[in-house]
Amino acid sequence: FGPSDPMVGLLYLVAPISLLILNPIGFVLLEVGKEKQGKDNGAWAAFFTVMKGLVTNPVIAMTVLGVMGNFAFKASPPPYLDHFFKALGNTFSALAPFSLGLSMVGKLEGIRGSSIKPIVALIAVKMIVTPRITYLLADQAALWIDGKPDRIVSNFAFLLGSFPTALGVQSYAVEYLVCPDLVSAAIVLGTIASAPLMYGTASILTILAESPESLALAEQACILNCCIGSIASILIVLAIFTYKRVLI
Repeated sequence: FGPSDPMVGLLYLVAPISLLILNPIGFVLLEVGKEKQGKDNGAWAAFFTVMKGLVTNPVIAMTVLGVMGNFAFKASPPPYLDHFFKALGNTFSALAPFSLGLSMVGKLEGIRGSSIKPIVALIAVKMIVTPRITYLLADQAALWIDGKPDRIVSNFAFLLGSFPTALGVQSYAVEYLVCPDLVSAAIVLGTIASAPLMYGTASILTILAESPESLALAEQACILNCCIGSIASILIVLAIFTYKRVLI
Protein backbone atom coordinates (compact mmCIF):
# COMPACT_ATOMS: atom_id res chain seq x y z
CA PHE A 1 0.00 0.00 0.00
CA GLY A 2 2.96 2.34 0.44
CA PRO A 3 4.28 3.99 3.62
CA SER A 4 1.87 6.93 3.40
CA ASP A 5 -1.28 4.89 2.88
CA PRO A 6 -3.89 5.12 5.69
CA MET A 7 -4.12 1.32 5.77
CA VAL A 8 -0.59 1.12 7.18
CA GLY A 9 -1.77 2.87 10.33
CA LEU A 10 -4.27 0.07 10.94
CA LEU A 11 -1.38 -2.26 11.69
CA TYR A 12 -0.64 -0.20 14.80
CA LEU A 13 -4.29 -0.55 15.85
CA VAL A 14 -4.38 -4.30 15.25
CA ALA A 15 -1.44 -4.91 17.60
CA PRO A 16 -2.97 -3.50 20.84
CA ILE A 17 -6.35 -5.06 20.03
CA SER A 18 -4.68 -8.44 19.65
CA LEU A 19 -2.52 -8.04 22.76
CA LEU A 20 -5.20 -6.61 25.05
CA ILE A 21 -8.32 -8.50 23.88
CA LEU A 22 -7.47 -11.65 21.94
CA ASN A 23 -4.28 -12.71 23.70
CA PRO A 24 -5.80 -12.43 27.23
CA ILE A 25 -8.53 -14.85 26.16
CA GLY A 26 -5.88 -17.35 25.10
CA PHE A 27 -3.85 -16.74 28.26
CA VAL A 28 -6.93 -17.30 30.45
CA LEU A 29 -7.54 -20.64 28.73
CA LEU A 30 -3.87 -21.57 29.16
CA GLU A 31 -3.94 -20.61 32.83
CA VAL A 32 -7.15 -22.62 33.36
CA GLY A 33 -5.55 -25.63 31.70
CA LYS A 34 -2.42 -25.18 33.80
CA GLU A 35 -4.51 -24.92 36.97
CA LYS A 36 -6.47 -28.09 36.13
CA GLN A 37 -3.20 -29.99 35.87
CA GLY A 38 -2.23 -28.90 39.40
CA LYS A 39 -3.92 -29.39 42.75
CA ASP A 40 -7.63 -28.82 43.14
CA ASN A 41 -7.81 -26.00 45.72
CA GLY A 42 -11.34 -24.85 44.99
CA ALA A 43 -12.99 -22.53 42.50
CA TRP A 44 -11.96 -19.23 44.14
CA ALA A 45 -8.34 -20.29 44.56
CA ALA A 46 -8.26 -21.37 40.92
CA PHE A 47 -9.85 -18.06 39.87
CA PHE A 48 -7.27 -15.98 41.75
CA THR A 49 -4.44 -18.13 40.42
CA VAL A 50 -5.65 -17.62 36.85
CA MET A 51 -6.04 -13.87 37.37
CA LYS A 52 -2.59 -13.63 38.95
CA GLY A 53 -1.03 -15.44 36.00
CA LEU A 54 -2.91 -13.18 33.60
CA VAL A 55 -1.94 -9.92 35.33
CA THR A 56 1.71 -10.92 35.73
CA ASN A 57 1.98 -12.08 32.12
CA PRO A 58 4.66 -9.82 30.58
CA VAL A 59 2.88 -9.53 27.23
CA ILE A 60 -0.28 -8.09 28.78
CA ALA A 61 1.47 -6.12 31.52
CA MET A 62 3.91 -4.41 29.15
CA THR A 63 1.15 -3.63 26.65
CA VAL A 64 -0.97 -2.01 29.37
CA LEU A 65 2.04 -0.02 30.62
CA GLY A 66 2.76 1.08 27.07
CA VAL A 67 -0.79 2.34 26.57
CA MET A 68 -0.67 4.15 29.93
CA GLY A 69 2.69 5.67 29.01
CA ASN A 70 1.28 6.83 25.70
CA PHE A 71 -1.45 8.74 27.50
CA ALA A 72 0.94 10.02 30.17
CA PHE A 73 3.40 11.43 27.63
CA LYS A 74 0.59 12.52 25.27
CA ALA A 75 1.98 10.37 22.43
CA SER A 76 5.34 12.20 22.64
CA PRO A 77 7.71 10.34 24.99
CA PRO A 78 11.09 11.89 25.84
CA PRO A 79 13.72 11.33 23.12
CA TYR A 80 15.98 9.19 25.33
CA LEU A 81 13.08 6.89 26.28
CA ASP A 82 11.92 6.70 22.68
CA HIS A 83 15.43 5.79 21.51
CA PHE A 84 15.80 3.16 24.25
CA PHE A 85 12.48 1.45 23.55
CA LYS A 86 13.09 1.44 19.79
CA ALA A 87 16.45 -0.25 20.34
CA LEU A 88 14.79 -2.73 22.70
CA GLY A 89 12.08 -3.49 20.14
CA ASN A 90 14.63 -4.01 17.37
CA THR A 91 16.54 -6.39 19.61
CA PHE A 92 13.42 -8.47 20.22
CA SER A 93 12.70 -8.66 16.48
CA ALA A 94 16.16 -10.11 15.90
CA LEU A 95 16.29 -12.46 18.89
CA ALA A 96 12.82 -13.99 18.45
CA PRO A 97 13.61 -15.88 15.21
CA PHE A 98 17.08 -16.76 16.55
CA SER A 99 15.52 -18.26 19.67
CA LEU A 100 12.98 -20.14 17.57
CA GLY A 101 15.67 -21.59 15.31
CA LEU A 102 17.81 -22.49 18.31
CA SER A 103 14.95 -24.36 19.93
CA MET A 104 14.45 -26.44 16.76
CA VAL A 105 17.98 -27.89 16.69
CA GLY A 106 17.76 -31.69 16.63
CA LYS A 107 13.96 -31.71 17.04
CA LEU A 108 12.76 -31.78 13.43
CA GLU A 109 13.81 -35.41 13.12
CA GLY A 110 11.24 -36.37 15.75
CA ILE A 111 8.40 -34.65 13.87
CA ARG A 112 6.97 -37.56 11.93
CA GLY A 113 4.04 -39.96 11.90
CA SER A 114 1.15 -38.74 14.03
CA SER A 115 2.86 -35.37 14.68
CA ILE A 116 2.69 -34.39 11.02
CA LYS A 117 -1.12 -34.29 10.92
CA PRO A 118 -1.65 -31.47 13.47
CA ILE A 119 1.24 -29.48 11.92
CA VAL A 120 -0.29 -29.77 8.44
CA ALA A 121 -3.70 -28.85 9.87
CA LEU A 122 -2.31 -25.75 11.61
CA ILE A 123 -0.47 -24.63 8.46
CA ALA A 124 -3.56 -25.20 6.29
CA VAL A 125 -5.78 -23.21 8.65
CA LYS A 126 -3.27 -20.34 8.83
CA MET A 127 -2.56 -20.22 5.08
CA ILE A 128 -5.95 -21.03 3.54
CA VAL A 129 -8.74 -20.56 6.08
CA THR A 130 -7.59 -17.52 8.06
CA PRO A 131 -7.07 -15.08 5.13
CA ARG A 132 -10.47 -15.94 3.66
CA ILE A 133 -12.32 -15.66 6.97
CA THR A 134 -10.60 -12.32 7.63
CA TYR A 135 -11.59 -11.10 4.17
CA LEU A 136 -15.23 -12.18 4.55
CA LEU A 137 -15.57 -10.66 8.04
CA ALA A 138 -14.05 -7.34 6.94
CA ASP A 139 -16.31 -7.31 3.89
CA GLN A 140 -19.38 -8.03 5.99
CA ALA A 141 -18.41 -5.42 8.60
CA ALA A 142 -18.16 -2.80 5.86
CA LEU A 143 -21.68 -3.74 4.71
CA TRP A 144 -23.02 -3.35 8.25
CA ILE A 145 -21.31 -0.01 8.85
CA ASP A 146 -21.37 1.75 5.46
CA GLY A 147 -23.97 -0.26 3.56
CA LYS A 148 -21.48 -1.16 0.81
CA PRO A 149 -18.31 -3.23 0.67
CA ASP A 150 -14.94 -1.52 0.85
CA ARG A 151 -12.54 -3.49 -1.33
CA ILE A 152 -9.48 -1.67 0.00
CA VAL A 153 -10.24 -2.70 3.58
CA SER A 154 -11.18 -6.24 2.51
CA ASN A 155 -7.97 -6.65 0.52
CA PHE A 156 -5.99 -5.30 3.46
CA ALA A 157 -7.71 -7.82 5.74
CA PHE A 158 -6.82 -10.66 3.36
CA LEU A 159 -3.19 -9.55 3.30
CA LEU A 160 -3.15 -9.26 7.10
CA GLY A 161 -4.61 -12.73 7.43
CA SER A 162 -1.84 -14.18 5.26
CA PHE A 163 0.89 -12.93 7.62
CA PRO A 164 2.77 -15.79 9.31
CA THR A 165 2.20 -16.68 12.95
CA ALA A 166 3.96 -14.43 15.46
CA LEU A 167 7.17 -15.94 16.81
CA GLY A 168 6.15 -15.13 20.37
CA VAL A 169 3.69 -18.04 20.25
CA GLN A 170 6.65 -20.39 20.67
CA SER A 171 7.56 -18.64 23.93
CA TYR A 172 4.00 -19.06 25.21
CA ALA A 173 4.10 -22.77 24.33
CA VAL A 174 7.36 -23.22 26.26
CA GLU A 175 6.09 -21.24 29.27
CA TYR A 176 2.84 -23.20 29.55
CA LEU A 177 4.35 -26.53 28.33
CA VAL A 178 1.83 -26.87 25.50
CA CYS A 179 3.52 -29.10 22.90
CA PRO A 180 6.53 -26.76 22.46
CA ASP A 181 8.26 -28.98 19.88
CA LEU A 182 5.14 -29.31 17.74
CA VAL A 183 4.35 -25.59 17.97
CA SER A 184 7.93 -24.64 17.06
CA ALA A 185 7.89 -26.92 14.00
CA ALA A 186 4.48 -25.60 12.93
CA ILE A 187 5.68 -21.98 13.20
CA VAL A 188 8.86 -22.62 11.21
CA LEU A 189 7.14 -24.61 8.46
CA GLY A 190 4.15 -22.24 8.45
CA THR A 191 6.40 -19.21 8.03
CA ILE A 192 8.17 -20.86 5.10
CA ALA A 193 4.87 -21.88 3.51
CA SER A 194 3.12 -18.54 4.07
CA ALA A 195 5.92 -16.44 2.54
CA PRO A 196 4.92 -17.17 -1.11
CA LEU A 197 1.25 -16.57 -0.29
CA MET A 198 1.99 -13.30 1.50
CA TYR A 199 4.20 -11.87 -1.25
CA GLY A 200 1.90 -13.21 -3.98
CA THR A 201 -1.08 -11.51 -2.33
CA ALA A 202 0.87 -8.26 -2.01
CA SER A 203 1.84 -8.42 -5.69
CA ILE A 204 -1.76 -9.04 -6.75
CA LEU A 205 -3.04 -6.13 -4.66
CA THR A 206 -0.31 -3.90 -6.10
CA ILE A 207 -1.37 -4.86 -9.62
CA LEU A 208 -5.04 -4.19 -8.85
CA ALA A 209 -4.12 -0.68 -7.71
CA GLU A 210 -2.39 0.14 -11.01
CA SER A 211 -4.01 2.05 -13.87
CA PRO A 212 -5.13 0.24 -17.06
CA GLU A 213 -2.26 1.81 -18.99
CA SER A 214 0.30 0.51 -16.51
CA LEU A 215 -1.32 -2.92 -16.58
CA ALA A 216 -1.10 -2.99 -20.38
CA LEU A 217 2.60 -2.16 -20.29
CA ALA A 218 3.18 -4.75 -17.56
CA GLU A 219 1.32 -7.35 -19.63
CA GLN A 220 3.50 -6.66 -22.67
CA ALA A 221 6.64 -6.92 -20.55
CA CYS A 222 5.37 -10.17 -18.99
CA ILE A 223 4.64 -11.67 -22.42
CA LEU A 224 8.09 -10.67 -23.65
CA ASN A 225 9.76 -12.21 -20.59
CA CYS A 226 7.73 -15.42 -20.97
CA CYS A 227 8.73 -15.65 -24.65
CA ILE A 228 12.40 -15.17 -23.81
CA GLY A 229 12.19 -17.77 -21.04
CA SER A 230 10.39 -20.23 -23.36
CA ILE A 231 13.00 -19.81 -26.11
CA ALA A 232 15.84 -20.30 -23.62
CA SER A 233 14.15 -23.43 -22.19
CA ILE A 234 13.62 -24.88 -25.68
CA LEU A 235 17.27 -24.31 -26.56
CA ILE A 236 18.37 -26.03 -23.34
CA VAL A 237 16.13 -29.05 -24.06
CA LEU A 238 17.36 -29.25 -27.66
CA ALA A 239 20.96 -29.05 -26.45
CA ILE A 240 20.35 -31.93 -24.01
CA PHE A 241 18.71 -34.07 -26.68
CA THR A 242 21.51 -33.31 -29.15
CA TYR A 243 24.18 -34.11 -26.56
CA LYS A 244 22.54 -37.44 -25.70
CA ARG A 245 22.11 -38.25 -29.40
CA VAL A 246 25.82 -37.68 -30.01
CA LEU A 247 26.69 -39.95 -27.09
CA ILE A 248 24.45 -42.70 -28.44
